[in-house]
Amino acid sequence: MSGGFYKMWTADTWKEFEGKRLSRWIEILNTSLLRNHSSPNATSGGSTEKKEMFFFGDKVSYADFAVLAILEGLIDEFGLSNLLQKHAALSTFYKQMSSRESVRKIWALQKPSNRSKWWPYAGGQIQASIEKSIAQLRAAE
Repeated sequence: MSGGFYKMWTADTWKEFEGKRLSRWIEILNTSLLRNHSSPNATSGGSTEKKEMFFFGDKVSYADFAVLAILEGLIDEFGLSNLLQKHAALSTFYKQMSSRESVRKIWALQKPSNRSKWWPYAGGQIQASIEKSIAQLRAAE
């Protein structure tokens, strides 16, 4: 392959990435969501369950769906739901967005029951190395 930097992951490189860069970006998303959410409950640390949370204004936008796609990939593909445990606003956002009827319908069409059908799109050696690294770290916990 040409045109970029490709590397296989190890448990050590994944642990460093998850602990530093990935956790930092999750924090940035959570902070941005709180900053842009108009509910006083969200910024005061109170309950964020009642009003829908969006990244910009009071209506869903492309940015909301983009963040949902990233979170869904991390959670569904790599089993990283623990990333949201420390970030109540982002966790609420994920639950609210993923429970939308339109999202459930599209995921029902897109997500195959047989994961091997995804192989042509996401399943090469790099992804395998990430999955192996995560599994090794989880087994060691």
